[in-house]
Amino acid sequence: MSTSAQGQTDIKHSCPECGSTHIVIDNKVGERVCSQCGYVLGDIFMDRTPEWRAFNAQERDDRSRVGLPTSLAVSDKGLHTTFGNIYRDTKGKVTTERKWQLLRLSKWQRRVSGDSNQRNLNKAMSILARLVSHLNISRQVQEQAALIYRKALQKELVKGRSIENVMSASLYAACRMTKTQRTLREIAEYIFGDKMEIARTYRLIYNELDLSVPRPNARNRIPKIASRAKIPQNIQLRASELLKKAEKERITAGKDPNGLAAAALYIACIQEEQKFTQKDIAFAAGVTEVTIRNRYKGIVESLDITL
Repeated sequence: MSTSAQGQTDIKHSCPECGSTHIVIDNKVGERVCSQCGYVLGDIFMDRTPEWRAFNAQERDDRSRVGLPTSLAVSDKGLHTTFGNIYRDTKGKVTTERKWQLLRLSKWQRRVSGDSNQRNLNKAMSILARLVSHLNISRQVQEQAALIYRKALQKELVKGRSIENVMSASLYAACRMTKTQRTLREIAEYIFGDKMEIARTYRLIYNELDLSVPRPNARNRIPKIASRAKIPQNIQLRASELLKKAEKERITAGKDPNGLAAAALYIACIQEEQKFTQKDIAFAAGVTEVTIRNRYKGIVESLDITL
């Protein structure tokens, strides 16, 4: 019996006859059959597929009777009640007077629904959506940032602070926790807050919420910097090996990962005889040329590299 032709494989049960776990569900006849010996385990099971058919994405969306999944990145988690179509009722089109009345009711319903925390979340999640769009951040990181912000709001860490700063700090913490390569400088470019204030807010959230944030690794910064500077793959691999050796010698502790990654790339470019200047790499890494020279000297001397 072919799995692809008859149904789907069920690995939660095993065959009592031969012990095989390759159980096939035949949707046509409603049977669960062992694909090894043909033993029928049962002829009744629940069909969880919809009773309607769709031949394209538009039909599937139109015929589906369920909504979007709940999301922490939405202020009310996606479970909200709003006014429906205010331009048509069960009898047809509404009068102009009735339409304006419904518009006013809809406006006041948005204004008065929820408490101060709900209004705070409305603004915060709109800021988060804007940052995620500009920084091209995944849905997973967005959900994590929303969760951190909700915990900060629950602990009253937002009081007396800018919502933009707290949300930016929450997003930076989420990036650190998921190992997404985004810096404070990149996040601060799209808000009106100050980078130093975001850093202070991040430290507050980190301490108060007791977040588990992994230490930044300079090797993880290499692909991003190399992509900006258009450095080939072989140089990236050599730079990663250099940083791995530097970590064993314990010369990377307490130093900026971007500076270390940029210096390792510069050393690898010299070893591979590729003409990439310190200025190009420093611009791609967001550090100064002085930082690259200092880290370059430290790595070369510690690893005894001859260039």
